[in-house]
Parts: sequence; C-alpha cells; structure tokens
Amino acid sequence: MRCLSLADYLKQNGYKCHFLVRNFNTQILNVVKRSRHSLHLLPKKKMVHININKSKFIYSDWLQVTQQVDFMESYKFIKKISPGLVVVDHYGIDKTWHLLAKQRGLKLFVLDDLADRQHYCDILLDTTPGRKKNDYLGKVNRKAILLLGNKYCIIRDEFLKLRKLSLRRDRTRLGKLMVSMGGMDADNNILKIIEKLRTLDLDIKITFIMGNETKDYKKIIALSKQLNVKNIVLPYSTSISKLMLESDLAIGTPSVTALERCCMGLPSINITTSRNQKTIASNLEDIGAAIDLGRIEKLSSKKIVKTINNIYLNKKVLKSMSVKSSKVCDGLGKDRIIEKINDL
Repeated sequence: MRCLSLADYLKQNGYKCHFLVRNFNTQILNVVKRSRHSLHLLPKKKMVHININKSKFIYSDWLQVTQQVDFMESYKFIKKISPGLVVVDHYGIDKTWHLLAKQRGLKLFVLDDLADRQHYCDILLDTTPGRKKNDYLGKVNRKAILLLGNKYCIIRDEFLKLRKLSLRRDRTRLGKLMVSMGGMDADNNILKIIEKLRTLDLDIKITFIMGNETKDYKKIIALSKQLNVKNIVLPYSTSISKLMLESDLAIGTPSVTALERCCMGLPSINITTSRNQKTIASNLEDIGAAIDLGRIEKLSSKKIVKTINNIYLNKKVLKSMSVKSSKVCDGLGKDRIIEKINDL
C-alpha cells in the first residue's frame, strides 16, 4: 500500500495521519491498525460491478457509489478532522470528487499511476518509471505540482536499509529465485506459477511466498513437492526485504513491489495480473531492469521456463538487469515528496 508507506513517513516527520476507507478486507484494515494511524470506516456498500458514475475511465465503478455520494460521506469525517492536506489514492476518483473538495477549501494530494482521467489538485504523484508531463497534458489543472517518475518512488524503510548491502551482492549467477504474486493474491496466482514451473529442471532454489488471501495452502504445498527444483513455501509475513537481499532473481507483479525490487537491485520477471500494471511492466522492460512476460492468463509454461533457463545460462543478462534496476529508484523519493508537501 503506497499510501500507507507515505503515511508512515509523514508520521515520522511530525504529521498525524488518518485513513478513510470503504469495503476494505480485514487483512488490509489490520495492517493500517498496526501502523497506529487513525482509521475511519465509510458505510459499507454491496460490491457490484456496474458503472455507477457513467464515466469513461476504466475503474469508475470501484467506488460502488457515485463520486458525489462518496465525497459527502467522506466530508463528514474530513470536517471533524480538519486536515491540512487530503491524500486521495483511488482509481475510481477523478476531477468530479476533487472539485467538490476544492470548493470547500481543501488542499489535495493525488496518487495515480494510470494517467487515464481528469484531476484537479495541488500535487499529483505518479511514480511510474518513464512517466512524462505530456502524459497528463489536458488531464490536470495548470497550477498542480506534478511529481512524476521513478525519482519519487515511495519505498518502505526496510528496503532502503538493505539497499547498499543488496547492491553489493554478486548477481552474476542464478542460484536463488523468489516468487511472490502480491501481498493479498486472492486469485491464487502463486499456484498458477507453480503449475507453470513443473518442467523447470535447474540447480537452483526457489522461495514461493504466499499472499495473505492465498487459498488452497495444502494444494500449493503438494504441488511444490512435485517440482524438479529445490523449493520452500513461506507465508507473506516473512520479511520480504531480507528475501530480496538473498535472491538473484524475482518473479512477481509489476506493482509497487516491482519498484522495491529495483531499489534492491533485484532483477525481475514481471507477470501482470491486472490492467493497471501494464505500463510499469512495459517501461521497466524498456529500461532493461526487468523482463515483461505479459498477462498471467496468457502465459505458457514453455515461455516462463525458457525465460528462466536463458537467464540461468547467460550471466551477463542477470548482472545487466541488476545494475539497471538499481538505477530506477534510489529509495529517497519520500524525502523529495515531503519537501513539496511542506512547501504547500
């Protein structure tokens, strides 16, 4: 959760942060509670899949209510809190919600990585590698401060602390591979990857990391034992940063975690599980920091096994990806963001 990482850092810098959420699962709510930020719950709505907002952008129905209703329900809490800044991180919110907030004198900080809809805010943050101002041309108010590209990546402290040590690791030979398909992985994508690796036969060790909502644990364990390579299955609660430090290559989704892998100089094979991951997957491959294998639904066992075999046989590829990924983000994006917020 990029907004949680940002909130943690804001708290370290003297800010008090409140989370306002609707329809979040218990696992995510517990993460927010453990972070000791204030948590406020909006009225829960029945999850439906219709375009309530009748807007052109893809995720406009994710609010489950109109933007006007969502804002007014949110504003009841916002008035009580009277914040100096409202951070908005939702694919189903656009200029419609923002203008209602600005009409009430609120300062807005918007997080996005799609550049697919209209915004009206004081600061807009999009950490997608390769993102340019032209991507938001005509989609944001002229006075908005744009913080674009990997320079502003929000990296958790646990990765920043291990960055230097990880960059010193000699990643010229593939010995350890880690596979993580996200912190939640409610669609059991980790199981799909294990199934696709049945024909892999290399002298390596694979660490599979389950998500908090991964199902069929027994099936995952049973299937992993049928593989031709040494492997271990771990819960997501395991320290991801330490596993990255110990790994030579990762298979995962091109989400925020992909940028954390870059911070650690860990080469990646990216597999997309949702439409909003396509741009970052493509851009990281263009940079040379990762290999994009496309959507998981279309990925064949032959393709993923061949890709791993090629990396195993070509030491230069692994080393080159490691060096290029380490240059994607230096882990100091939060400092640059805080500076802009303090200047508002």
